[in-house]
Amino acid sequence: MFARKSLIKLRVLIVEDDDAKFEIIQKKFDSLNEDRDDVEVSYARASDCFSAVELYDRNFYDVIILDLKIPLSCGSSSNASVENSKEFYDHVLYGEKELPFLIVGLTSIERVEYEKIFSSHPIFNIEEFVPASNAWFENIVTRIEFVSSARRAVKKFHSNNFDTDVLILVARENNEFNPICEGVNWVDG
Repeated sequence: MFARKSLIKLRVLIVEDDDAKFEIIQKKFDSLNEDRDDVEVSYARASDCFSAVELYDRNFYDVIILDLKIPLSCGSSSNASVENSKEFYDHVLYGEKELPFLIVGLTSIERVEYEKIFSSHPIFNIEEFVPASNAWFENIVTRIEFVSSARRAVKKFHSNNFDTDVLILVARENNEFNPICEGVNWVDG
């Protein structure tokens, strides 16, 4: 019998200005949470470049879903452009924070609009968003499975290598040291 995989909680930032598209993405992640007991996805939404930068700078996200044509700031989406998405993309890749595991450019715009703008990077890929199809989300789930496996491996490595997690300093053997040794469920190693 196989052991049940431990629950991995993933944080996702969805950068999407279109409410209808966001709702589809949201429903897919909600369904994923209902169907899986080994992965729990929590997500936040930014609808423009400035709010995406603000959320990203305040939090760590494992995965970023990035619409490839977003507005610069809150308000009308008439100023949505690929350059605004690129500005956020560059902020993530070349900023001072730790990188997320994955950035997915999720778009329905023509390839010619973005193909020469975004640089190639190992954590970045582009998915064509087709609302009537599940292929785009299945590809994202495959990548999320990779991210959750990587997170599990890091967690297992850390827990099996016995870094110093707690240092207990005591002065007396009988009434401090011995009770601690008896009361703690120690692990070998």
